[in-house]
Amino acid sequence: RPQKQHIRLRGKKQHASIEMASILQYMRTDSPATVPPSDNNDTHALVFRCHDPTPAALQRIAAAADQLQQARVAVWVSLDTTHVPEEPPSLLPILQHSPPRKKRRSAPPTPAQKVRRTLSGHIARGAIRVHEYDEADMVRRYPVLRDLKRNSRLQESEEFQRGTHSLAWGLHAEALNAWYQSLERKPSFVWCFEDDVGFSGSLETLVDSAKRDCGDADLVTADVKLRPSEAWWWLDVHSTAFAERYGDDVYISREHVQRFSMRLLDRLHVLSLQRVTCWSEALVPTIAHAEGFVVAELPRLGTPFAHDGRVTAQEWDHITESHAGRRADRLYHALKF
Repeated sequence: RPQKQHIRLRGKKQHASIEMASILQYMRTDSPATVPPSDNNDTHALVFRCHDPTPAALQRIAAAADQLQQARVAVWVSLDTTHVPEEPPSLLPILQHSPPRKKRRSAPPTPAQKVRRTLSGHIARGAIRVHEYDEADMVRRYPVLRDLKRNSRLQESEEFQRGTHSLAWGLHAEALNAWYQSLERKPSFVWCFEDDVGFSGSLETLVDSAKRDCGDADLVTADVKLRPSEAWWWLDVHSTAFAERYGDDVYISREHVQRFSMRLLDRLHVLSLQRVTCWSEALVPTIAHAEGFVVAELPRLGTPFAHDGRVTAQEWDHITESHAGRRADRLYHALKF
């Protein structure tokens, strides 16, 4: 059973007033009550969650935009810019007093620059849009994340000890809502893809398949009824309010690809403002099941489709050349190239 975390009392009144001001700000400006849906109640968007996408990943994103153009599915890149390498300090003062040397190399482009440069043609014609955010943006919008970052289990993880990962790596619901709740017009359904996912066909096939097989389900995901084991590392990464509300009635699911309804995303937004959150592999399916949302199984899964699955560039070429049979029109993870 997840252990309840203790709330610090030092500076409690001041801290609470800051958090309440933040909550009221977002409830006032972009809560579900004040951001109207699109006139078309069947609008879809597909969002690629990225941090530093590879050239091959950017090619897949561009191809997705081309494939979904006729289906009128908006394609977005949601880019976490938290850990952008800083330009090294200038050596000019030293070089002024040294013999002439080769010209110093310019700083490498940032992930945001690479994304915008590679996808410039699609961005210019509106086929792809880019949303940039960082961990600080997430914490300002959802103050509970400030406390969650101090969670002992999270801090013991190798990724956070190295300092190479932001909260967006494991708190996907808040990262996604940082984009979704800022939209002037919200799509009715949002597909969320990790950028190392591949689909061996046209993504229009996947979108149509889910419409046909899953209907208006609020959550389309793999592992509809999977429970975590006691050995699952992230089991105790949760807020106090989450444990009080849901206890050990927790589900988990792979989130390499998921489809969300507007109703579910708005509910996740409100709960995060109310300090109800946890590691997103558990947060989304737990809330969906506990609060009566419709959950459907993600169709067209290939092998591998797992956090430790690996597909090489050569294997991917072979898979995509299979225009028929069991390997065509399937989702694969992870394409680490």
